[in-house]
Formats: sequence, C-alpha cells, structure tokens
Amino acid sequence: MHNAAGEVAAPVFLVSDDSLGPEEFPEPIKCGDLGGTSDINSYGWLCFTKTRNGNKSFYKWFAKEVVVEFVKQVRTKHSDVCKVNDISYYTMQYSNFIIL
Repeated sequence: MHNAAGEVAAPVFLVSDDSLGPEEFPEPIKCGDLGGTSDINSYGWLCFTKTRNGNKSFYKWFAKEVVVEFVKQVRTKHSDVCKVNDISYYTMQYSNFIIL
C-alpha cells in the first residue's frame, strides 16, 4: 500500500498453514529484513492463516496495525497539508490567490 507521494506502508506477507484452524491467527511477526524501503527503520510483517485469503481476525489486525498506522504516519509527516480545512491556514498560505 502506498500513497501519491510514494510513501509505502509496511508490507504484509501472508503465508498459508494447513495446520491452523479456519479462524486461527497467530501473533504476526515483525521482521526488520522485510521492509519495503532501504531505510534502517523499515520493517515488514509475516502472518500465518489457514489460507492465503486471510480470515476475519487477520483483516481486523491488518486494518488496525497496518492501515491506521500508515495513515497516522502520513498525517504526521504531512501535517501542514492536513490543515487545509482550517480557513485561517488556507487564507494565510494562499492569500495571494484569493480575489476579493
């Protein structure tokens, strides 16, 4: 998953394991060597479910730990862009484009 600025979320590798139950989802493994960038702090996730389709538990974890964390990371990094709904910020930044 990535955004328009080219930033990538932590990659998730989902491996099937026939020994698991249909709704079983063991604790994901955070691996520094699986990151999507060459950044020293990048990491990836190694997950196991019965099939490579995942299950309800996997998708709950994915939404909370990967998607939400990526959105928080992007909002923190681009906090100035996230202020466009604040009219005072908009007026201050783009006042030379406003025609009264």
